[in-house]
Amino acid sequence: MAATIDPQVENYFSSIETTEEDIERSFPIQHEVETTQAFALGSLPVGEAAQMLTSRTAKATTPFSMDSRMRTLWSFINKTSVAIPSAQPLIIQLLSEIRKLGPLVVPKEGEGVGWGIDLEDGEAWEKLPHWANDWADSINMYEVEFLSSPNNQKARAEWVSATSYSAQLTATGDPELIGDWWCYVNCFFIRRCCPSIVRVLDIASSDDCERQVLEISAAAPLFIYASQELLQRSLASDTIESMSEKDIDGERLWWGDMRMLTIQRWKHWKDRWIALKDSDILDESNRNLASEALEAMAQAEASAG
Repeated sequence: MAATIDPQVENYFSSIETTEEDIERSFPIQHEVETTQAFALGSLPVGEAAQMLTSRTAKATTPFSMDSRMRTLWSFINKTSVAIPSAQPLIIQLLSEIRKLGPLVVPKEGEGVGWGIDLEDGEAWEKLPHWANDWADSINMYEVEFLSSPNNQKARAEWVSATSYSAQLTATGDPELIGDWWCYVNCFFIRRCCPSIVRVLDIASSDDCERQVLEISAAAPLFIYASQELLQRSLASDTIESMSEKDIDGERLWWGDMRMLTIQRWKHWKDRWIALKDSDILDESNRNLASEALEAMAQAEASAG
């Protein structure tokens, strides 16, 4: 099914700054933009899109050029996923398809040799080198921009899109797509987005639920798409990543360890969603999100037995 582009982002592809094929800059080339647009609109098969989008990186003649082109590709793909939320399932399919491509041979001569470039033979494309780092940095950026200007419509929409993308990535269960790229980090992306849940369900705003109204659409997708993983993290008593003190300003509604995921907290979150779905402070759209989050939690519990 073709992705429906929101009117606010329909000019996204035409506004992207591009570079020439043989010029190394942190911008995609026009061919990559056109390929991604065709794929996002559903008019290009995922296998063809994967081959076409990785071809420029594969043609690189130096380690520096290959590394630069790959990083630029990941940045472009991740930015597109945020700009066009309806295309996120397709983009996740694309990343999975790229993982299936044959090994990328890194040039042994030219600019970048001896620079310590972290790109080894056989790592690409299977392990999507640098992609997870790019998305982790992007989550930080989108959250900071939202928290700096919570009433800014663009910043808010991008943060909502970022949490939704992270949750859908987590739902794949693919170790390369959920943020398991370090031996001591499990499911980083969903845990990194948990401060959004804290701000909606664990802290009461002093301004008539203003916090919940502003961010409920960012917190709800984490349950709607990734409740099963959130429940597993809660059962494992895992931690929330990158939660700052400002995340817990206001009246606390959860009195346990604010940085710990537990089954008791999971139950608290259910109670909070129940309260929000019936709240007359929220509009119908947000009440529906609360109901969807509750339904997803119930399904996760049923699956866990």
